Amino acid sequence: MIEDGLRTSTSEAQHALEERLISLLRDFEGSTSDDVQASLELARVQHIQYLHEGLRERQHHIALGCSRPWLCYWITHSLALLRAPFPSDVQQLDVVKFLRACQSATGGFGGGPMQMPHLAPTYAAVSTLVTLGGEAALCAVDRVALLGFIKRMCVPPEAGGGVAVSEGGEVDCRGCYTAVATLHMLNLDKAAVLQLSSMAEFIGRCQTYEGGLGGEPGNEAHGGYTYCGLAALVLADRVDVLNLPSLLHWAVHRQGLVEGGFMGRTNKLVDGCYSFWQGALFPLLQQVWPQYVQQSGIPQGPLPQESIVIPSLPPLNTAGPLMQAQAETARLKAKADALLEKGIGSMTDGQAVAQALLHETADAQRAASWALEYEEIAQVSAAVLCRGEASTQSTSSNSGEAQASSAVINTRNSIAALTLLRSEDMHALSQT
Repeated sequence: MIEDGLRTSTSEAQHALEERLISLLRDFEGSTSDDVQASLELARVQHIQYLHEGLRERQHHIALGCSRPWLCYWITHSLALLRAPFPSDVQQLDVVKFLRACQSATGGFGGGPMQMPHLAPTYAAVSTLVTLGGEAALCAVDRVALLGFIKRMCVPPEAGGGVAVSEGGEVDCRGCYTAVATLHMLNLDKAAVLQLSSMAEFIGRCQTYEGGLGGEPGNEAHGGYTYCGLAALVLADRVDVLNLPSLLHWAVHRQGLVEGGFMGRTNKLVDGCYSFWQGALFPLLQQVWPQYVQQSGIPQGPLPQESIVIPSLPPLNTAGPLMQAQAETARLKAKADALLEKGIGSMTDGQAVAQALLHETADAQRAASWALEYEEIAQVSAAVLCRGEASTQSTSSNSGEAQASSAVINTRNSIAALTLLRSEDMHALSQT
């Protein structure tokens, strides 16, 4: 569909692509909402296994030798979102030590040990350490040297402003965002850097006639740079330099009319990467809705929906989200252990059953740990033991051995099944 009626070679190519996609999407005609939901199920266990393998192999990513702090960030942040712990054979301190080896004596982090500091891996390294949390991780950052490094990357206003990503490197919205986000995470002096670099004014000049932002003034509007520029200005509280209605207009028109995802630039293909960058613009724009209303000139009215509340950063001496997830896992495991011991200890008859169940305790513990944050596992594990207890108490003296053996087998099978059930299945089982 050519919305504005203006035919160009790129708009016609986009229209031809949409016609081809429509023929493929006809295969999904008649699908119900349940079908759609089923296709969107997150393969959580497989994701965790993949991320764990990435942590084990992080030292061997030769092809990404300049991006190794990014691998640490992507993996640890994904585990935090999934509320999953590190694998047992990799310690958080191992990651902290590696990132310290990437830190330059002059401030900032490089893409690997002995590499020059660069704002992109600096952002990734600091994000990783904040995600890990704890004294060892947060004390690994030389905050004074890092602030000095970022100040040295500032381009003075008379030279055009902005922030360079490295010594002699490019100056763009990406450098501005990684600089101000790193300062924000570490509670360092953002105001000084904003003044030294005239950052807000530099980003404002990156906005194009389309409404989006290019990497630097004069470049084509681009989804990734638009997110970096807007996010930097939100953190700096300087969105006044942008034409917000024009930006919103550009952002909503980057959604593919047929595919539904977002494209990074006008008349380009949609993909998952740009669906993140473009999709993340809308919570930021909603955050600055009063400024949007003021610029648009429309009458002041209620927000289109409930405002998004962005929590303030926690104090730097508190545990990060990954440590919180692991602490919760340990708590639930301890609770499961206590319930298991209580169930075993309550068996007054059938000594053979009690002894056999003691050997099954480790399997039940693994089932509880596998379930991570799902507290129902402890309740279901206890219920399994109680059923075993009832079976043991009803055993007659003549058939006690056979009944005990059956109870152990049933308990073993139940525990094995628990490790495979997803959280919703556990909840349903607990209701029966």
